[in-house]
Amino acid sequence: MTVVPAELVKLIKDYAKKTEFWLLTIFGTLAALHLNLLWQLTQNGDALIVRVVFWGQLLI
Repeated sequence: MTVVPAELVKLIKDYAKKTEFWLLTIFGTLAALHLNLLWQLTQNGDALIVRVVFWGQLLI
């Protein structure tokens, strides 16, 4: 099955209209910001790993 670019654009536009897409985007952005700020403020790898596990379990 080959997808031509016009069909791919339509698929992306259709998916971007779904609420799940935006919730996942917001969730990912918040997680990335939190982990980045944590690393910049503490430079503590152990705390960073614990927070990564925390964010990861929220997806399950």
